Amino acid sequence: TEQGVRIIRRGSGITLNEQNKIVSTAQSIIQGGLTPISNKTAQGVKKALGGDWLVIVYPEGKPIDFNMTCVQGNDYLYFILGENAFQVCRLR
Repeated sequence: TEQGVRIIRRGSGITLNEQNKIVSTAQSIIQGGLTPISNKTAQGVKKALGGDWLVIVYPEGKPIDFNMTCVQGNDYLYFILGENAFQVCRLR
């Protein structure tokens, strides 16, 4: 894994190549100081991979009241980048 990145879960619908592009997109958004992180990451992932994406970003370790249970085909990626947790989901 790249520095400061922990992959928590990857659904079977996300390839390793897609995972790498999603993570590198998130890294460049954070390094560029772009906000809101979730929207900018979703736009970047759409540009890199096509399709529509939902990205939820929250402080790592903070309990969340939202979980992606409606994901079809296991098209999701859940990872920690620095102090942020990312839930990324491909929308069908």
